[in-house]
Amino acid sequence: MSKSKGFLLLLLAFTILPLGSATACGQPGHDQGPTSSFNTYANDDWGCAISYPSDWEVQVVPADRTCLMSPPTAMGRGSLRLDVIEALSAEQAAERWIIALGTTWGSVTMLHCMKMEGLWDWYLSYDYDSGYGQFHGEAFFKEGPDYLYKIDTAGEKAKYDTYGFHEIVPTFELLAE
Repeated sequence: MSKSKGFLLLLLAFTILPLGSATACGQPGHDQGPTSSFNTYANDDWGCAISYPSDWEVQVVPADRTCLMSPPTAMGRGSLRLDVIEALSAEQAAERWIIALGTTWGSVTMLHCMKMEGLWDWYLSYDYDSGYGQFHGEAFFKEGPDYLYKIDTAGEKAKYDTYGFHEIVPTFELLAE
């Protein structure tokens, strides 16, 4: 993907994030998440699945291997974004993501950037001023056999814990080939 196309995709995602205006499409699954109030988005081509609250909206951009999930507008501005990326390590992807955030938002305060063990290979957390107020974000990176997976959560800083990201992120799984 060209640098300008990648920047435009990033800009588009962060334009959608504050507006909270994703529309449902793609192939959201059925009630098989952690509770009956969760749906699962699974993509065999990407080799992964993730569960999300059933009242969230999902927008999938297959050509860019991106899935954007947004809570109901009444919850405030927030989103979870799944990106499936080729040919990067988790550490390289984290470095590039923080640079892209800084390019988009100007002032980004990185809180954590560290290697992890377990489900995720790398973790990044940050705060930034979105133009709609203070936001908090966390990004999780997983190296798979064919792709690198990035889940990025972002929401109004004062409401960040109310979005339920801590329940959604651990539902991510690589699908068996």
